[in-house]
Amino acid sequence: MKPAFGYIPQKKAWKDLLVRCIGIPHPYGRMRAMRVLKYLSRKHKKILDVGSGEGIWSVELARRGFDVTGIDLSATAVENAKKAVQRTKTKADFYVGDAQHIKLKEKNFDQAICLDVMEHVDDPTQVIKGVSKHLRKGGIFIATVPTPLYLVKSLLPLNFKKHCKKIGHIHDGFYFDTMKKMFNKEGFKIIKHEYFGRGFSRIILELLYACAGHGQLQRYRKKMYDYHYSTLLLFFLIYPILLTDYLFPRKSKGAFVLLKAVKL
Repeated sequence: MKPAFGYIPQKKAWKDLLVRCIGIPHPYGRMRAMRVLKYLSRKHKKILDVGSGEGIWSVELARRGFDVTGIDLSATAVENAKKAVQRTKTKADFYVGDAQHIKLKEKNFDQAICLDVMEHVDDPTQVIKGVSKHLRKGGIFIATVPTPLYLVKSLLPLNFKKHCKKIGHIHDGFYFDTMKKMFNKEGFKIIKHEYFGRGFSRIILELLYACAGHGQLQRYRKKMYDYHYSTLLLFFLIYPILLTDYLFPRKSKGAFVLLKAVKL
């Protein structure tokens, strides 16, 4: 049986079977994955994963035949990503590095992904500029960022930016118009974009932020990447609701924006 998205082998047989069937239990991450995989070119295999984290995306892309190089600021995350590659018997290279100052020997990647990273850095344009230096002409750059959550801003009793900083968010989000200006400035042309996390998806996300707070959600997120049994069970409750996202118009603004750009 072909493993589901984000599958990493587990020690316990029952848990391994469950994770193999449903993949990583990150509802919004899975919604994002459905779209990003659609945007990637299957013909061009050399890909750079900026902000590769624990290696979930890098491993998945390697499993699908891509030649992957990942970079992340966290040395711990890079080590865990290398372990994930070993456990899945795939191949990918990982390096410790700042997304704002990418310095790799390879300067001719076909594609690059940067998923929910730019809200964590001081200057997102430096990330875009760094990716541009490592992409070939005509190379594809796919990025996702959250949009500002205005309902949460009105509901949270404390300063919203303070809550953002607790999970490393320097920016509270970007809309497409802002992203377009930054990409155009660095020599890219955006050829596709869409918002996702609309309708019920956005309502659920904003209520989770408002009720649980950023700190609690960050702790819960770590359990997701550890494939904790509680997150596996909750996944079955939330994910079907998020699929209703497809019932809403594509042009409406959602909790996240996804864009595909080409280097000119």
